[in-house]
Amino acid sequence: MKSRNVILTLVFILLLSGIFLCRKWQEPSRKEALNRRPDLLTYSSLAVCLMKCQQIEEEEIEQILKKGVILLNKSNRFSRPCPTFAVQGSMATGKSLRLSVQQCGKETTVLACTIVNETNPCQCPDERNNVN
Repeated sequence: MKSRNVILTLVFILLLSGIFLCRKWQEPSRKEALNRRPDLLTYSSLAVCLMKCQQIEEEEIEQILKKGVILLNKSNRFSRPCPTFAVQGSMATGKSLRLSVQQCGKETTVLACTIVNETNPCQCPDERNNVN
């Protein structure tokens, strides 16, 4: 009688483990925190100024947004109401470009863009410091 209970218990445990593994394999993969193809892409006045000064084109910004690496240590994914992300990638010129973007719903705003490891001679007003 005891060996029958042990066998039934083992079969039950194996059945539960099989169900758990099947559900785990069928779970959808976690979606990325940043929508890389936003419906609306806007630019802050600081970003526009930096783009003009550093001769960065909108196409380069869009390319970095689509294919760049999200720097989680420089991002604030839990910021409310809108998370901010740092995204970095290489431009066609070979220089590395870092973006600071804020995502609110379907709108993504480029807050700033800087070429990494270059001194920034731009005299752009930083609107983040002008908040009342």
